[in-house]
Amino acid sequence: SFDLWGIEKKVFLNYLSVGYDAAVVDRFQRLRGKLPALFRRPFGNRVLYLISGFLHLFYGIPSGAVIMYENQKIDISGHKTLLLGNINSYAGGKPLDKTVVYTDKQLNVFRIKRLWGMIRLVSGRGCESQNEKSNSFVLNLGYDTMGQIDGEPHPFAKGVHRIELIGQVKVIGG
Repeated sequence: SFDLWGIEKKVFLNYLSVGYDAAVVDRFQRLRGKLPALFRRPFGNRVLYLISGFLHLFYGIPSGAVIMYENQKIDISGHKTLLLGNINSYAGGKPLDKTVVYTDKQLNVFRIKRLWGMIRLVSGRGCESQNEKSNSFVLNLGYDTMGQIDGEPHPFAKGVHRIELIGQVKVIGG
C-alpha cells in the first residue's frame, strides 16, 4: 500500500512541487507540444531540458508564499523549490532521502533554498533534507505559480491550497 494524497480534486502518490523545477518542466512540455520533431532522441531531449533549466535559472517561488504544517508557518518566498514528497528519489532517479517511508501517512518536506541545492540534487548528491513531515499542509500563494504533481505541470492560482492524506492504494510490483 502507498499513501494517497489530494489537492484541488487531484490525487497524487509521489510528490508535489512548486518553483524552479516545475517552471522547467512546464517550459519543456510546452516546447515538446509545439515542436515534437525536436524530441525524437533521448540525447536531444536532455539538451532541450538543460536549455529550459538555463532559461529559468533565476526563477524562484514568488513573494508572499507560505507553507503551514505541524503548527509551523514558513515563508518560502524566494526559495528555488518546495517539494512535498513520498519518494526517496527525484530528478530522474537521483537520491533524495533514504529515510522516506511510503506508508507512514506523512509527506516529507524538502525546501531547496538556492540554485546550489538544485545542482546538488540533480548531480546525485541528495537533498539538504529538513527531516520534516506532516499529513496535512496549507500552501498559501501570493501569486499564480507553476507547480508539478507527480511530474506533470500544474498551475497553482494565487490563494490557499490544502494538501491532505486521503487514503492508501494497493500497488502491485515485483
